[in-house]
Amino acid sequence: KEFTFPSTLKYVEDGILVGNDSLEQINYNATRCEHREILSPGHGVIISCPSDFKINFAETVQYIPARFVSYCGITSVDIPGNIKVIGESAFGNNEYLETAILHDGLERLDEGAFSYCPIKEFTFPSTLKHIGNSILYRDSALERVTYNVKGQDVSREQNGKSVILSCPSDFEIKFDDEHKKGEIKITLKYKNNISSIEN
Repeated sequence: KEFTFPSTLKYVEDGILVGNDSLEQINYNATRCEHREILSPGHGVIISCPSDFKINFAETVQYIPARFVSYCGITSVDIPGNIKVIGESAFGNNEYLETAILHDGLERLDEGAFSYCPIKEFTFPSTLKHIGNSILYRDSALERVTYNVKGQDVSREQNGKSVILSCPSDFEIKFDDEHKKGEIKITLKYKNNISSIEN
């Protein structure tokens, strides 16, 4: 029901928790822990746990590893401001994940961090310094995106891909007043490679 990642962890491999249907709570205390992928691409640290569990991040944690939670029953996650980096596809492929709250303090969002999730509202924190590709990819329930990033020094991969890609719903984008006043409403078709959240 409850699992704790200790603060001393440096590396974690695929499938630490797989198919645990009674999981209720994860306590993540690892300050800086990298993910070593040993299975085929697409696997992750916590996989196919169907219950809706809570994740508690310790105040010392600064990094969430790549492919941290995948194919699970989790419905919400709250990322505290002490987290600096969310790794590649850290919360991708969670078909019930509707709510992801990111706080100021986050500096880096890696590719596909919340891809293939039914997230309804998403806010890019003002402290971001790097935004990867396809942060929201095929997120079918998207209704609203708020872009609060300050300054002009946000780095991006320059390979033609977008931050928001192939989200089929009609959603609104609200920019911070520093970037653009008011709201822009756009419709994205399912497979269009459009709609970058760049200023």
